[in-house]
Amino acid sequence: MSYLHSIEPIQKVYSTQREPVLVRCNNLGYYVCKHSIHSPCDSLFNEFLAARFLPVWNIYSLSPNLITISEEHLPQKFYSGQLQPASLKHTLIGFPFVKNQKDITLLDNGFEENHSDRKRIVKPEELVYIALFDLWLGNDDRNWNNYNLLLESKADGYHFIPIDHETIFNSNSLYHGINIQTEQDSLIYTPLFKTIVTKRLIKNIFEQEKIIREDFYLCIANCKKELDKIWEELPHDWNISIDTKRELILKNIFSSEWQDDVFRTFLIYLKHLL
Repeated sequence: MSYLHSIEPIQKVYSTQREPVLVRCNNLGYYVCKHSIHSPCDSLFNEFLAARFLPVWNIYSLSPNLITISEEHLPQKFYSGQLQPASLKHTLIGFPFVKNQKDITLLDNGFEENHSDRKRIVKPEELVYIALFDLWLGNDDRNWNNYNLLLESKADGYHFIPIDHETIFNSNSLYHGINIQTEQDSLIYTPLFKTIVTKRLIKNIFEQEKIIREDFYLCIANCKKELDKIWEELPHDWNISIDTKRELILKNIFSSEWQDDVFRTFLIYLKHLL
């Protein structure tokens, strides 16, 4: 975990709903930073939690960093909506800026029409595991309307990068308990998934169902082992009630009933594509 601070004024404000900012930090790297005007900063906690869990699942992802912005680096003009002075004065969560990346939402049709681009995708099966990860965390915000996926071009080919996890737990509804996302709200239902994940790949998943099931439960068990470290790393100025959050998370996503329901639903949704 890196703790960084700004060395220059904010470079850019992205015109998305949450208005993340681009910041250059003391390690000379550039970071896309999420902020929150609300306290407690549940949306930042969700981003942090998902970012820490993704590598446990061996899903290609960006490492989270905790970043503070100096007073003199705040923008001269504040935008309406999410970006307000108060939202930039606490610790932000930042992810390395990836130069050679594109938003999957803008490329979806291109994959269907361009076989050579599809062949450059290094691990098509990662979409399958991202979809399962989303089911487990109740992430309803990666679907046909908004993929929340970047595509990074590297020497060996294209890599998917899952982003934007602030609305996991059915849009942060842990207090009410979470529900399995509908098939229509899942990544599995999207044109992208149906284009990239072939029927042969899906059949292989069913042939290796026992192994994949065991790996699913092992990933969750290893995520549970990470929780103590995660609590220790949370910034105090996010005002997260750790005891309450721990109880809710253990009760929901780590219950055996939830895990069984998630994996069963995952297989049902995949089977509909055969």
